[in-house]
Amino acid sequence: MMDEIYSNLRKYDVKIVYGGFHKEAFYHPGTNNIYVSTAVHSYWRKQNLILHEAAHAFLHFNELELYMACEIERRKLEHEAEVFRIDNMVKEYVAEYGVDHEINIYNFMDYNRIKASQEEDVRKAFQKEYDKLEG
Repeated sequence: MMDEIYSNLRKYDVKIVYGGFHKEAFYHPGTNNIYVSTAVHSYWRKQNLILHEAAHAFLHFNELELYMACEIERRKLEHEAEVFRIDNMVKEYVAEYGVDHEINIYNFMDYNRIKASQEEDVRKAFQKEYDKLEG
């Protein structure tokens, strides 16, 4: 899954830059770079941050003004990036472990640092994967 994300980042000419930044990660459309803090040591955490920021690069490239316009728009764009991250994490989970067993989405959410308020997004992502397998 991350191979596909990295391939798309190359396709869109998005670079990943590591350094001592004030946030764990952020995407800047002006430079078309994803910036990841060197203070993030966990490989898993870096991948999750890159997934989220890649969503901004793929989905919100020309929407910086919208992002900065007001809190409601910023939250909407952040939610879209989180749904992208969740969809990709669920895809990876299903590819690796399948769905022929009981899946505890709360454990999945906890392990992947997904907020309780996003439970419905996780359920929808798993349902999409079930539907693909059945259809």
